[in-house]
Amino acid sequence: MSTVDVATYNEKLQLTINGFYYGVAFLVILFSFNYYYFFKDNSFLYHAFLLISISFSFIIFDGLLNFLNVDQEKIEFLILLDYVLLSFTSLKFGDSFLLLEKYFPKVKKYTLVLFLIIVLFVTLFFILKVNILYIILNVLTLLLLLVYWLLGVLLFHKNRYTKLFVFSYAISLFSGLDFFVLKNFGVSLFDTTPTNLKIGGFVQIIILSFAVLFREKDLRKYNFIMKNEIRKFSSEIKKRTIEEGSLKVDLDNLSLRERVIFDLIVSSKSNKEMANEVNISVNTVKFHVKNIYLKLDIKNRKEALSIKKDIKH
Repeated sequence: MSTVDVATYNEKLQLTINGFYYGVAFLVILFSFNYYYFFKDNSFLYHAFLLISISFSFIIFDGLLNFLNVDQEKIEFLILLDYVLLSFTSLKFGDSFLLLEKYFPKVKKYTLVLFLIIVLFVTLFFILKVNILYIILNVLTLLLLLVYWLLGVLLFHKNRYTKLFVFSYAISLFSGLDFFVLKNFGVSLFDTTPTNLKIGGFVQIIILSFAVLFREKDLRKYNFIMKNEIRKFSSEIKKRTIEEGSLKVDLDNLSLRERVIFDLIVSSKSNKEMANEVNISVNTVKFHVKNIYLKLDIKNRKEALSIKKDIKH
């Protein structure tokens, strides 16, 4: 195969990869916005914007902005703007997807500080145009991804979607580390190229999309279980409230003297002690006790004591 044929083949292959990547990315972004609209889960929204920022990075590297005659100064500004968008969407997506508010609530403020430092270096590079600042910016951005990847590793066994998150983020993290950082120092672990980055990005999109869907499915299942538990608890509370209300009504049916006798019964007083306390005969006490048992539908003192306990609760 001649050199021209090889070049033509490589060009066609590159165009195929580009078309496939941008097509799939566009569809996944649309689906993410659609799922956000229906499920109101912020993870879908942040996922969409994360994919937009990643795809825009590839658009810049592919030279599409040059093809559209965008001047170099504007391209540099858009690259820096994309760093801010990529960092911010990574932060928000990681917080939301990994449920950091639940598992690591204190970590969020540190990742926010790291994001603000990234914004600071974006501003410094935009003003000073010093190459070392750009290298530091790449390191900080990858450090932010590394933090969320490590948090995902810590939560690896929590559920299946966290496992997919760890695998998908590893692709961006290590390929980005090789291409954007190590190559600046003349080192390369994986010989990463823009084409390899795009293929890795495509794999990440697929894995991360499944992770987001699995997460939504698991959360909906969990919410369904929680709603059933709440319903059962509410039903039990309502039942107890009705029972306590009926007991109160039954006690209200007692006469004033019977209520006094009832209180003495639950105080473990004997018939003789009750007779002495209210200054009536023992036979009169027995008469009142019998009426109390009939009105409350109980048979003995133990059941009377149980009624008193239920009312107190």
